[in-house]
Amino acid sequence: MLILFLKAAILVPITLLPILNPFGNAPVFASLLGNLGRDAEKKLARQVALNCFFMLLGAMFIGSHVLMFFGISLPIVRIGGGILVMATAWRLLHDNSQDAIRTQVATNQTEVWSDEEFKVRSFYPISFR
Repeated sequence: MLILFLKAAILVPITLLPILNPFGNAPVFASLLGNLGRDAEKKLARQVALNCFFMLLGAMFIGSHVLMFFGISLPIVRIGGGILVMATAWRLLHDNSQDAIRTQVATNQTEVWSDEEFKVRSFYPISFR
């Protein structure tokens, strides 16, 4: 039993690493923050981590039930995910406009956010990156 737990404890973080992609998302996270102070960055990062944890937990417990309810199989999810990645990459390659998300997340260093504002701004768009 202990060996099974240790295998899972090692395997789960290794499997989640490419999905969460912290090394690839760090520059995006930094650019979305703008000129926020260090304390606000830490608070926002903590809130994003909590959001992602609960989204992964929810997907783990109810994801398969939702797929079964709608009659969606895993190969269809894989094909849909591949199409989504391809469409996103194509849009990124051919997009010449400015990034409007940055102004939505942080505008200047003097801006003070309430706790509710942190929850709202950390959930979308940062938690979905």
